[in-house]
Amino acid sequence: MIKTIPLLLVLGITFLGCNDNLDNSIVTIPHNSNLIQQNPSASENPTIVSVSKLIDGKKGGWIEWDTSYVNGKGREIYSSMSLHIPKNAFQGLREIVIQPNPEETIIQLFPEMAFNKPLKLYYEVWGVDLQALGYLTSGKCEFAYFDDYGNIELISTKKSTVDLHNDKIRVLNAKLLHFSRYGWVR
Repeated sequence: MIKTIPLLLVLGITFLGCNDNLDNSIVTIPHNSNLIQQNPSASENPTIVSVSKLIDGKKGGWIEWDTSYVNGKGREIYSSMSLHIPKNAFQGLREIVIQPNPEETIIQLFPEMAFNKPLKLYYEVWGVDLQALGYLTSGKCEFAYFDDYGNIELISTKKSTVDLHNDKIRVLNAKLLHFSRYGWVR
């Protein structure tokens, strides 16, 4: 019975979030759910969260995210994200899935695909202990793509900064040419 309550909660959230007007869907799945494979690096996070939206590549669109929660260490974490998909960035109708991970200051985008025009990402996180993650000074920092082999490719941005005094990190208009895993370089 205890295992069915989270399952019913997830199914209820999923059905309430579904509609025909191509609006954002937000799904939060508890870590103890049997529906997902847990990511070992996400073991301290209270939930795995995905934001998804059906996008027509010919029309383009926006996907937005804005939330806060209290993590297992009692810290209030806030994250905000906005992804602009320009017209004719890709062909066809695709479900775009974004998995922000504020605790590790990374963001993963699916499905793997490249674009005819760059997408623009705004992503900001507040409340994470940035010094514990290896950020040593405030100021300008680089936003990058991380491949599966440990290679790093810097991404063109309008602005990317870290503010240790306020535990805040953000990137403005990161130009994404493909979907993958992105984050800041320390």
